[in-house]
Amino acid sequence: MKRHELSLAARSDFYESYEYLAQRNLTAAYQWEDDILKALDQICEFPHAAPIRPDLTSLPLRVATVGSHLIVYSAETDPIAIVAILHGARDAHAILNNRLR
Repeated sequence: MKRHELSLAARSDFYESYEYLAQRNLTAAYQWEDDILKALDQICEFPHAAPIRPDLTSLPLRVATVGSHLIVYSAETDPIAIVAILHGARDAHAILNNRLR
């Protein structure tokens, strides 16, 4: 099974989302964290399971959905590169294009 590595931006995304949830509902934040970590394990086990999303970026990045969040990653790297963990309401296209210039 492959491993994963969060980019600095993805790590920041993770902590920002966790903090936002924790300020409102700590139990929900714990559950969200657990769901994200389980999804990252799934990505490592089945890296090509999530679809490539050309509507978000021209790069061959895959997007796994966890509740209302998107985990954006490259399955072609070793370790798997986690590029972003974004809430679905955010403009993922703009954020990714800005990050990946």
